[in-house]
Amino acid sequence: MGNCANCSAPLQGPYCAQCGQKDTGNRPSVGHLIHEASVDLSHADARIWRTLGLLLLRPGELPRRYMAGRRASYLPPLRLYLSSSLLFFMLASALGGSPSLVDADSQIQLQQDELREALSAIDSSLEAEAVNLSDNEPEGSVSEAATGPQGAGSAEAAPEAGGTESAAALPANSDGAPAIEPQSPDELKASVRQSVTESLPATESMEEAPGAASPPQQTEDEWARGMARLTGDCSVNYRGPWPEFVQPRLVNTCKSARRDNGENLLREFRGYLPTAMFLLVPFFALAMKLWYWRPKRYYIEHLVFQVYNHSAFFIAACLVQLASFFLPGLADALSFALVVYFFFYCHRSLRNYYGQGRKTTILKFLSLGIVYMQLMVVGFLMVGLATVI
Repeated sequence: MGNCANCSAPLQGPYCAQCGQKDTGNRPSVGHLIHEASVDLSHADARIWRTLGLLLLRPGELPRRYMAGRRASYLPPLRLYLSSSLLFFMLASALGGSPSLVDADSQIQLQQDELREALSAIDSSLEAEAVNLSDNEPEGSVSEAATGPQGAGSAEAAPEAGGTESAAALPANSDGAPAIEPQSPDELKASVRQSVTESLPATESMEEAPGAASPPQQTEDEWARGMARLTGDCSVNYRGPWPEFVQPRLVNTCKSARRDNGENLLREFRGYLPTAMFLLVPFFALAMKLWYWRPKRYYIEHLVFQVYNHSAFFIAACLVQLASFFLPGLADALSFALVVYFFFYCHRSLRNYYGQGRKTTILKFLSLGIVYMQLMVVGFLMVGLATVI
């Protein structure tokens, strides 16, 4: 019958015994291409629905069949896990935001950026004005020059010494309006603060900032803290290990979070979550060997069980997210139903897969739940550190 065109092995039928390729000749027809595509699609579709039905409706049955060698009719565990987790996090990212809130945050951020630029220019002007006033001020204060024992003589000597006149000797303007009295640096700063505060945009984030509502009734430190919050200043005092490495990164993360209201920080945190969940599965499967050490089981048995269980949770969560998006009034009820289903699924899958009694399964389920929560806390802490640093 000739040799296989793919691996050159001798053919003993329409399919190669070595690689499985069908002998269709060197020039397949259009009909063959259509038939091949329809077979592949229908076969893949049948595997998907068969896998999902068994996974969601019969907890623990799919990993049991996989370990028994019945694998060709179902999707492989790792492929199912990667697909379901990717779909879950994509839906969570796509359906988790609100366009109106994003627009409002963008407007607030734009106003805060403009305010930072204005305050930076004001600070530079205040410093320059304070230096000029200190250099041009005569030996006596303004009030002493006006009311001191030398009287008018001091007032006449002031222009010669510093090139300025006292408040009492200032003439009127050419149009008859009263002249503006010079202010000390502290008075000038207080007036600028009041003007800046009155011109702040009436946004919720501004009103909540300490020191931005009514600076005349606040102390110097309170007003400074409020302006530091608005301008994105960060004061981080890290006393842990490797301060030279951690301290500047904490400061940069703090400034970035203040600039964009933590949007970039949250985006990075979500980006690390799939990796953390993927690494959590093998560690939890390793911990399960301590609970199910009799009869002796291999590590791969616990790993396959956990991969399928996590895949079931991701798929069920995807269905709840979609249903909550189209039926927002039932979001709370659907979330509660998901939690109940998850607890029921975990207990039932443990009993079906490991085949132990009801009481023993309940005790192991509760204790394993505590271990799993502790591993999740450690995972989230690692994700937080990776996001911040």
